[in-house]
Amino acid sequence: MPVYAKDNSPGGRFRLLFSLFPNFFNNFTMWPPITLPFLRDSISLPSPLPTKSDINNPTMILRHDPNYHKVMVIKQYFLIKYGRGVEQREGDTLYFIEHNLRVSAPRLYAMYREESNGWLYIIMELLSGQPLDKISRVLPGRLDTTSHQYLDPRPSFTR
Repeated sequence: MPVYAKDNSPGGRFRLLFSLFPNFFNNFTMWPPITLPFLRDSISLPSPLPTKSDINNPTMILRHDPNYHKVMVIKQYFLIKYGRGVEQREGDTLYFIEHNLRVSAPRLYAMYREESNGWLYIIMELLSGQPLDKISRVLPGRLDTTSHQYLDPRPSFTR
């Protein structure tokens, strides 16, 4: 058995897996990214998509970091996330979950890039429930939003 140096760089675990199990990934199909702009057909929407005026006058602002992103509620149906720190993979993930998994997740209604500033806008379904930062206070030590021990989005193949 070959000896591999520990590689914690981005993609290092995947390089190790590919080298150990090259045939495992031969039939694995990646989900293609959504072509922008993405707009769900109006029949499947609870209400017409928010306009620029709606976005400029939100019902409620949930988070606002001028250097990163803004998250807001529009009417009672839409959660909008936009800004410099918003990445397309978040919208792609919502779309993938809706079409491939049986879990409760917001539906992606629209995703587009604003030409004037390059920011990505994601318009999704507003679901009822508790925000994760509120749950972490209810379950201390179980869900720590500041610790990557519980919420690290990277897959872990070794312990």
